[in-house]
Amino acid sequence: AHYRTLLTAIVTGAKTLDDFFASNRYYARMGGVDLHEFNAMELYFCFLVEWKLHVPGGEAMQLFLGK
Repeated sequence: AHYRTLLTAIVTGAKTLDDFFASNRYYARMGGVDLHEFNAMELYFCFLVEWKLHVPGGEAMQLFLGK
């Protein structure tokens, strides 16, 4: 389901930007996903984006503006 992809992207983004974040157990429970499944989704997502979890501001703006 799409919400699982969104959940994984939001959590991974939050963990990338924040110094303090909740455990995967918490995120899985709040998202209604099994912990092991959530861990696998997070790992798969990281590989999918080739571990490029931080996008420089200028590049993000170009992507946003479609340039």
